[in-house]
Amino acid sequence: MSELPPIDSQRSALILAWSRADPALQRRFRQQLAERTGWNAERCARAIQEYLRFCAVALRLGGRAAPSAAVDQVWHLHLTWTRDYWDDFCPRCLGFAFHHQPARGLPGERETLRLAYAETLHAYEAEFGTPEPAWWPAWSAPHSHRSRSRWARFAAAPGLLPAASALAYPGPLNLRGPEFLSLYLTLLGACVMASLCWRIWHRLKHEPARSLPTGEVPVWQLAYLRGGPRGVIDTATAHLHEEGFLGWDASSKKLVRLKDEPPDDSLLRTLLPNLCGPTARLAPAEKAGPVQQLREQLVRYGWWHSEQAARRIALLSALPLWLLATFGAAKIAIGVLRERPIVLLVILLMMTIAMALVFQLNRPGATRAGRKLLGVQKARHALSLRAPRQGQLALAVALGGTAVLAGTALAGYHELRHPPSSGDGGGSSSSDSDSDGGGSGCGGCGGD
Repeated sequence: MSELPPIDSQRSALILAWSRADPALQRRFRQQLAERTGWNAERCARAIQEYLRFCAVALRLGGRAAPSAAVDQVWHLHLTWTRDYWDDFCPRCLGFAFHHQPARGLPGERETLRLAYAETLHAYEAEFGTPEPAWWPAWSAPHSHRSRSRWARFAAAPGLLPAASALAYPGPLNLRGPEFLSLYLTLLGACVMASLCWRIWHRLKHEPARSLPTGEVPVWQLAYLRGGPRGVIDTATAHLHEEGFLGWDASSKKLVRLKDEPPDDSLLRTLLPNLCGPTARLAPAEKAGPVQQLREQLVRYGWWHSEQAARRIALLSALPLWLLATFGAAKIAIGVLRERPIVLLVILLMMTIAMALVFQLNRPGATRAGRKLLGVQKARHALSLRAPRQGQLALAVALGGTAVLAGTALAGYHELRHPPSSGDGGGSSSSDSDSDGGGSGCGGCGGD
């Protein structure tokens, strides 16, 4: 990227001092902003400060800047003060007519605005330091349709009645129905806790010290660390899209190939044929040789569990539940022989088996060292993750997943990979909403 032009310090000082120059204006402007947004006085003052910083950044970028949703609300209000905005602020402070241009729905406009927002954040960082996510979040706030934690379904595991008295009986399999159910429920809760503790201990246990790389880590390794083979496929898709090899067909909801020549990268050459067409072909792509070689590299570096270690950890975490299922199955057999009701116990047995399968099939991936490396890289590229510039989209997907594609030309691919729940609303936010999502609600981007 080219270096940013130097900012006019004199005009920048005039912009930042705008609201202090006229106390009456400052007081009335804040009052109107509070009435429009419902913000308190402190938040209104901070919003005005961020708006003035945005204007200083727009001066540096020649007007080609895009605000966040919160900043856009302040800009909207300032535009209604027409005499101050057009007759004083623009000519005296900015030195040019800073027009607010709403989006017109033209092809490629959304991508242009996204890149303008990215340039705005990077220019902001150069002038004022790292922009706060509360005021300058990611370009498009991802849908909050993430599924519940895989352990949350077990948080309410039953542990109803103490089984101390039941355990005193000779032979637990000879207990009467209610007493056995009480014992089984208590044991079920204990087994789930034991399985969780085993997983947590393995996740946090001390590992041999490993030195983390000081330079750049290959984007494919970061993608695998974050999302496994699926993460590599998503990152490759974003990379091929930026290079012009892939496009998204909204009507058929599939990726289409735009170039006949193969890409230079060997991994991309292998994956490209499988990425075009129906998404059912993505599964074979995840098992491609270069993707599996990435796993082998990460295992050698100590950043990923080997197949044997992952299988052992998963099996041992499920073992208490399998033992409990065997115990329950034996009681069911006795109940059938004695012609006793067993419906409730059968339901509990099915629940136990389902939980055991979840633990056994959910094998650990990244090691503690791998997770630490990923955290370091996320912190290092935090700004690019929130607002990727041209050429940074693949890195952002590798570190943050396809949620960063929301608001880009590949937004449909993100929705296909992670379908929104039925309760999710539309993708774009209104300019009048009290939302702090990245990018202005109406897509204002400054002067032409």
